[in-house]
Amino acid sequence: MVKTRLAADHVIGPFLIEVSTSECVVTLSGCVESRDQVRRAKEVAKRLVHVRVKNDLTVGSIAPRRTKSTRR
Repeated sequence: MVKTRLAADHVIGPFLIEVSTSECVVTLSGCVESRDQVRRAKEVAKRLVHVRVKNDLTVGSIAPRRTKSTRR
């Protein structure tokens, strides 16, 4: 559900972000191009009720983007 919401978001959508969930903790990892995108990804993930978000995203000048085969 989080991965789908991130992919649908107009700011985060094109970036490859890994999402894992364990015991009500959602962990985001990967690389995006700005701190604003890091904050936005966390906000989108936090919209789920009763989860805590661990944000391990990093900022890089050339962040990997989704390809057509990885889009949902």
